Amino acid sequence: MRAFLLMIILLVASVCVAQSPADDAPARNPVPLEQRESFDTFTEAIDASDIEPEVRAIALVARGDIYAGLAVPALDHAIADYTAAIDMDGVQVEHLIDALLARADAYTDLPVPRLEDAIADYSSVIDIPTATVTDKVRATNNRGRAYGRLDPPETEKEIADFTSVIEMAEVSVDSKCLALTNRGNAYRLRV
Repeated sequence: MRAFLLMIILLVASVCVAQSPADDAPARNPVPLEQRESFDTFTEAIDASDIEPEVRAIALVARGDIYAGLAVPALDHAIADYTAAIDMDGVQVEHLIDALLARADAYTDLPVPRLEDAIADYSSVIDIPTATVTDKVRATNNRGRAYGRLDPPETEKEIADFTSVIEMAEVSVDSKCLALTNRGNAYRLRV
């Protein structure tokens, strides 16, 4: 019995040592050292009380991009930053579009993707009259892929989005090829 109690005490002690504050520091801030300065600068800008809303929105999207790009992405934090930028008043449309696209991409990358939310964000970008062709192509292609990932897939909407990209004026050859490939795969996988 004493040996058993001694083993339990040693096990508890080893767990306590393994969870010491020094060892826990990287878990609190998962940002790699080479990105920490940028991350801290963006956080400082976000937290500053006298900063212009436009600069805060840019910093939120940039910090969200760091969260999303981690080796083990912190997508909930990224989505929170993108949402904060989207919800701000007085943000230029180009930064709103950046935040919407980034948040939609993060929604699709979650372990349990939030595809309906991603589709809504992609649709918002598509509906912005001043969005660039590049932004509309990205949003339409990605929305099409999201439709295809739904359960059950909405293949007709998926194909319609890829067809829309193919028919857009001023679309690069690469974008048309990607849309053609995506549409071909959608036709092939159609139930």
